[in-house]
Parts: sequence; C-alpha cells; structure tokens
Amino acid sequence: GANTGIGWETAKQLYIQNADVVLACRSKTRCEHAMANITAQVPDGVGSLEVSLLDLNDFDSVRAFASRWGDRPLHLLINNAGIMALPQHTLSPSGVEMQMNVNHMGHFLLTGLLLPNLRASTPARVINVSSNASDFGNLVMGDLGWDPAKRKFSYWHAYADSKLANVLHAKELNRLMAAEGV
Repeated sequence: GANTGIGWETAKQLYIQNADVVLACRSKTRCEHAMANITAQVPDGVGSLEVSLLDLNDFDSVRAFASRWGDRPLHLLINNAGIMALPQHTLSPSGVEMQMNVNHMGHFLLTGLLLPNLRASTPARVINVSSNASDFGNLVMGDLGWDPAKRKFSYWHAYADSKLANVLHAKELNRLMAAEGV
C-alpha cells in the first residue's frame, strides 16, 4: 500500500511532481500517518493528498473503493500493495491463497472496476509492481488456493505465483489496452 516502502516513496514523489495522490491503505490510521509524514518532509508540495480505505483481501472493500472513486478521472493506477511469505497456508475469504488474493486478485478486480475511468482519462497508465520472484512462479490454474490435497504448500512459491500473475496481467492489459491509450 501507500503507507510504507515503495508505495510511500512513490506517493511522495508523485506529490512533489504536482500529482493529486490518493493513498489507499487497509488502515486509516497508518494511511493518515503516512500522509502526515509526506507533508512534513515536503512542506512545499504542490500536489494534493487524500486517504481512502482499501483492503485488497476483501472484494467488498475493493468494490467500495471503486464506487467512492465514482467518475473521477484516473491517469495513473499503481497496483503496489502486497504481502509476502505467510508462515502458514491461509485462504482468503474468497477461497484463494491469501498472497495470490492480496497481491493479484484484488488488484485485478480494482483495475477492472476502474478501467472506464482510465479509458476516459487517456493517456493513462496502469503499473503492476512485481518482483523477480515471478521468474520461479508456476501458476496452477485450477488450484489458486494451494489445496493441500493437490500439492504441498510453499509460501515462497505461492508468493512467486502471485508475482507471476502480476506480470501476466500487465502484459495482457497492455496487449488489450495500448491502442486505446492505456
């Protein structure tokens, strides 16, 4: 998300560059803290900052975020939030392995819901942040939940699968949308 790491640095740099930035995070408190840190470090920032709740593990939260977005323009969507190396096999509420759900499925749904805004705002971009862990991903399409009856769970391989899904999504989105300016 936008409250730490790459997401926070990206939000800060976009703010410096005069962008209107929405920090989307699971925790309103952490997101507000991140926004306060950006404005403290960049008191002369010329962009704008806004906080909005978004839990990528909860598809209702993803839909609510997109609904709140409404028909506002959207020139840049950065799918950055992620989790890594959960110590045990954990399923999301939708029955998908949690790293896959948070790192890919939530972003996939969000991008699809905001695609009309991106199309209406061309030129627009979608950036899917991935990892070189995608190099050892091996998606098993009938088993995104890592069913223990089918295969032994490996948190690193589950993470790699989610990062490979990010890459494949970005490539397919580019193939489908480049001619439209997205």
